Amino acid sequence: MCLEIIAQISPEAKGRVSARRLAEFSRLHVSGVRFRGASALRLSVSGGCSCEFLSDSAEFESPVWALNPEHLPALAEAVSLLGSEARPFTFLAHWLDGGTPAETLKVKLSALLNDISENRVRNNVLYLVS
Repeated sequence: MCLEIIAQISPEAKGRVSARRLAEFSRLHVSGVRFRGASALRLSVSGGCSCEFLSDSAEFESPVWALNPEHLPALAEAVSLLGSEARPFTFLAHWLDGGTPAETLKVKLSALLNDISENRVRNNVLYLVS
């Protein structure tokens, strides 16, 4: 299985951020994918899936991901740009093709950024950032 970290900009968002701009801003690899029948942005370290974000201690069943601290600042930068220019958006870190999210959590941008900085991104929880 592969980790997938995606963001999906709502059709109601007043602004948009392209995959290219998000990649340039965050220094991550960003590609367009489909999630629930709509366009989404997959965030990865060097392309493909998001497994390179995982630390060596990451566990499949854990309620939070153990991500590699080295990559957290770039992930936070990507989320910050989305938050400043393309709200509302969703953010999800889950096993690729792992089914529907277990929970939807409505949060402020600051709460998601805090989860990222504290390395507490929840497993298969859809963050709705408004």
